[in-house]
Amino acid sequence: MVIAGNGIPGFHDGPGTTARFHCPVDVAVARNGDIFVTEFGGHRVRRICGADHTVTTVAGSNVLGSADGAGYRAQFDTPSAVVVDGRGTLIVADGAWDGFRLRRVAASADHTVTTVVCTMPAGVVPLKIYGIAIDRDGSLLVATPTAHQLFRVTGLGLVPTTTSVWSLRAHRQLATTIPEVGTFVTTVMLCASRIDAESYRPGHAVPRLPTLHWLAILSMLRPDHMLPR
Repeated sequence: MVIAGNGIPGFHDGPGTTARFHCPVDVAVARNGDIFVTEFGGHRVRRICGADHTVTTVAGSNVLGSADGAGYRAQFDTPSAVVVDGRGTLIVADGAWDGFRLRRVAASADHTVTTVVCTMPAGVVPLKIYGIAIDRDGSLLVATPTAHQLFRVTGLGLVPTTTSVWSLRAHRQLATTIPEVGTFVTTVMLCASRIDAESYRPGHAVPRLPTLHWLAILSMLRPDHMLPR
């Protein structure tokens, strides 16, 4: 079932299937059912209302940049990942291939955007982020496929949306009773295998990832981010 977007690349806010997106790449689900989307090609963060699927722009515009400020004045550079905490605060990963930024989008009415982290641990070359999640203690888990590493970022004051953390063990337990869980993980792994087999070529921006790295990324996911409420 299509809940938003009409399949034509572009930009348009409005009722679900009349809206347009330009390369949406990641989603996060808030406690109230709202869905937040990072728009890689449009340099925006969009929201799909959980009640009626109306699409609105939370922050950013079609202008590529790194400016902080009120949502509509802020600028993003190919935002690639998003997570929402228990208060409704968003953390968005963006930045070019040779660098990255973590941006906080406030849950306030003006959705003020601020840059919260600009450096990785000492000795680590900053690279594009493609996966983020909030741990049970409020730490941010960050996956950088091009560095083949996972990192934990603390001190951001994030509030987990649930007391449990998703894991592959939880998947095995839930998949026996909730088919959607097994279908989700199986689909992701099949897509990952296809990327491994078909998408990698010398000089390509996204390197091949071993299965263990895909499993590590999957282990950061939680049921409340993938299952219908």
